[in-house]
Amino acid sequence: MAGSIRVSLPDNESTAGADEDSFLQLVESRLSQLESDVRSLKSQQSEGGSVPDSTTVDRRPSVQIHRVTPTVHEADSEESGVSPDATDGIGSIEFTKEDDSGYYDDEMDALVDRFFRDTGALFPFVHPQTFMETYRHTKSIGFRRSRRSWLGLLNSVLAMAIFTSGSWSSTATERGAKAEVFFTRAKSLCLDQMLSGSSLETVQAMLLMSQYLQGTHRSVMTWNMHGIAVKAAFQLGLHSTTSLKAYTPLERETRTRTWFACVLLDRTLSMTFGRPPAIPDSYIRTPPPQPYSGSDILPNSEFAVDDAMSIHFFVSTMWVLTGIPSSMVSLLIAPFCSTLYKIMWTIIDRLYDCNIAYPENSVISTASQILEIEHQLLEWQASLPPLLSLTNPAEIRSDNDFSLERRFRVILTLRHHNVRLLAHRRIFDLYLASIERGRGYDSHESMLIQIGERSKNACLQTASELISIVNLITHSPQPKCGLLGAWWFTLYYTLNAALTIVTMALCNHPNTPIPAAPCEAGGISDQALRDALAEALACLPLIDKDNRMVEKCAMFVATLQQSLNLLVQTGLEEPAPARPGTNGNMPMGTPRGSQNGQFPQVPVPIDAVNLDLTALGWETESFLSSLNAGFMEGFQDADLFC
Repeated sequence: MAGSIRVSLPDNESTAGADEDSFLQLVESRLSQLESDVRSLKSQQSEGGSVPDSTTVDRRPSVQIHRVTPTVHEADSEESGVSPDATDGIGSIEFTKEDDSGYYDDEMDALVDRFFRDTGALFPFVHPQTFMETYRHTKSIGFRRSRRSWLGLLNSVLAMAIFTSGSWSSTATERGAKAEVFFTRAKSLCLDQMLSGSSLETVQAMLLMSQYLQGTHRSVMTWNMHGIAVKAAFQLGLHSTTSLKAYTPLERETRTRTWFACVLLDRTLSMTFGRPPAIPDSYIRTPPPQPYSGSDILPNSEFAVDDAMSIHFFVSTMWVLTGIPSSMVSLLIAPFCSTLYKIMWTIIDRLYDCNIAYPENSVISTASQILEIEHQLLEWQASLPPLLSLTNPAEIRSDNDFSLERRFRVILTLRHHNVRLLAHRRIFDLYLASIERGRGYDSHESMLIQIGERSKNACLQTASELISIVNLITHSPQPKCGLLGAWWFTLYYTLNAALTIVTMALCNHPNTPIPAAPCEAGGISDQALRDALAEALACLPLIDKDNRMVEKCAMFVATLQQSLNLLVQTGLEEPAPARPGTNGNMPMGTPRGSQNGQFPQVPVPIDAVNLDLTALGWETESFLSSLNAGFMEGFQDADLFC
């Protein structure tokens, strides 16, 4: 079997006809022998549980000679039956016993159950019943005999279940080490196949791996993994209504959910990484996801998850982010999802020019678009059903119960607040640009003041509510502390809100060339900003235990707080320059210490020496060492916004 097949072609045309029959007989005989050897190998594996010694058996991948009954996902796969060789599916490591492959029934059952109650409920693109049927069948025949694509999906499920668990009994480092084992397996199982062919299972596995990578320091791999998943989705025709017609209702719905999960993740990564979306809005033409029919979900199963509520939550978020026309929304879902990922697409497209170039919109144009977005958000919020209505800090404070419904409401509220902040932050870009220019007070600044105060109030209200919700939940005992979603999303939302507060404080500083409205006239008080920032610092370290990324974000916000304190001290020591009234009639004088209208430098150097972090419970020496070793460079390289 180890020897190679040598075939000599006829030397001349006169003998070609005579040798043709013998040549074919030789090939058929050799193939028959190979099939016989393979059957013998499989019989020995079944009886002995091990592979014969390598000195007598060629350990190259075995030849496929039988097929397993296709599942929902297998129609896309070019592979079938058993995986190559007697391996756990990785293709490089061989085991002599099933237990050696690293799969343990009790632990794995608990992780799969956790996935469908957590990530699988928030992103319901893996069909529970189909997955569990394959899972039980695979356990009965052995994991080494399963499809590589499904094993990749299983390992992705296990990685996400471990990584998203909010248990304080284990640290982020411990969870990350365990999850990384399953992620590495999933990547090994799926990546080669994705480069040569694709299946629905591998696309789903890639989506889960992309979500997993958002919580790591691998932004390049996250973006590339997402790109491969999107291209594979195009290859399978998940975006095409024509392609979907060829499948059963269950397969069609699963493919539709997987496609919209690609779109949802695409919008999220575009927002967090500041990169152009990979899926244009014009490509989204398929009907929206629907709840599974009664026979397609397990109504009384161990996964007692209301699929209708889960898909309603999924679609409610999705419409705000994806930009799908409301006319395509079904009658069942239309009342409450007409526009959240739709609105995010509008923000990224119109206010941030799809992250392709720095937008050059005027103050009036920007304000007009923000006003339109505010109207869309109000319409969306008013159309939500009671079970998915937005919550607030007072309601969370008064109720300590935990339920899937409450968790959906909390996560949906955080997503809404984050989208609203994303829109109004564009006004602060204009503020900071004017501060950087340091030019004289003119009509541009006058217009910015009138419009900007509305955005300041909206941002303070939204950011304060978001921070308060996270603060209340992170300081709550089990099970209430489980109301938040994946820790990296919570970290991004909270950090984004804290940075918005810091920006408002900079715009309110007395030495800025743009005057703020006085507090008695509806302006933002410095005390309100300080309180919100202090609350953010109180909850940021609690988002995850012993998590380096969480700690780095908290330290960075603490650094900004100390810097703002130095600015306040500077403002108290020296009088601020004369500033015009809000009517804009008084010309702007050159700020103190500036030349040619440039914004003045702070006289007190903002250095690590001036920062007191001991009051926050952090060791100053360790923090300053990371700061001096290129803290800001590491901050920019890390996936802090995931």
